[in-house]
Amino acid sequence: MLWPNGAGMTTLLKMLSGEVQPRAGQVLFAGVAAHAQPQAARCQAGLVRTSQIPQPFEGL
Repeated sequence: MLWPNGAGMTTLLKMLSGEVQPRAGQVLFAGVAAHAQPQAARCQAGLVRTSQIPQPFEGL
């Protein structure tokens, strides 16, 4: 996703992963309200945030 700074990309990703709830409306992913799903269901759908450094510790 490429958007200019301040366009809300981080907020959208936080809503998809369940870190924050929308103040109004809903966030749909594949027709399902992603923000309302339990964490396990979001993980199975691949809606998780990860670090930009996938292996921060050498040897792990």
